Amino acid sequence: MEILKLSCQCGEVTGHIKNVSPKLGNRLICYCGDCRTFAHELNQDKELTPCGGSRIFQVPLNHFVIDTGLDKVACLRLSEKGVYRWYTTCCNTMIGNTLKPETIPFIGVLESFFADGENTDQKIGVALGGVNVKSALSDPSQELVGKQGEGRTQIRCLTKLFSWKLTGKGKPNVLFDDGPKSKAIVKPKILR
Repeated sequence: MEILKLSCQCGEVTGHIKNVSPKLGNRLICYCGDCRTFAHELNQDKELTPCGGSRIFQVPLNHFVIDTGLDKVACLRLSEKGVYRWYTTCCNTMIGNTLKPETIPFIGVLESFFADGENTDQKIGVALGGVNVKSALSDPSQELVGKQGEGRTQIRCLTKLFSWKLTGKGKPNVLFDDGPKSKAIVKPKILR
């Protein structure tokens, strides 16, 4: 089984995505303002594309593993009901975004958390396309050359996300407890 190694910038937090392949998840670029706010809050604007996009690989939550440094994983939410945005406290590396596992059991792993030297295009394929394209800081057409349109990308994403819910891909997972109303392993910092 193929894995994709993960690491924060300083190497204190490591992990992997198990059973990885181009068919496992959705590799995309998200141009929403909330993703940019997350990067800005952690002083990680350099991880955004020139048009303000975040490179993300959405996978089932139970395929995501933290191997070392779980005590250095933190969470923030832009609002009380916002997406859970995970990062490292050692070097502020953005890890990924989740909802509660009982809603949609996925993590959008940010490519800033991919380990160096991984042949990502071969292991997980190229980006399908972009989402929230209208929120890009400038025309993202050069970043999306040869990619699917936003509608097709969204359909593919939604299809996978709902299939993961129906097949119970939320448990076990490393970021939430196993209770009926999953609780994050750390108390999220609420920004607004």
